[in-house]
Amino acid sequence: MKKFSSAKTAFILLSMMTFASASGAIGGTLAWYAYSTRALVSYSGTSVNETSLLEIGICSDVEIPGMPSYITKVNYAGDSNNYYFADPGRGLTYDVIAKYLSKKAMLQMN
Repeated sequence: MKKFSSAKTAFILLSMMTFASASGAIGGTLAWYAYSTRALVSYSGTSVNETSLLEIGICSDVEIPGMPSYITKVNYAGDSNNYYFADPGRGLTYDVIAKYLSKKAMLQMN
């Protein structure tokens, strides 16, 4: 039976401890990142026979032309902003958000 020298044993143990320590640090960092970048949504009310859906839209101070047909533009009385909402169950797609961001970027350049 082959024996390991004490230097090899110490090296193996030190390597295993370093690997375990690095794994813990990486795992902790990933867990912190996942926790800190989540979107917080809360609702503290109650409703009875409520059928409304949560709508997340875009609020813009300028009109965005060329929106797809499933996007509805809403203006509220006393508010100069334009609100854009997708049809229920559809959601805002990448194209719609990109159109909004490009319009905002063009306005900031001018």
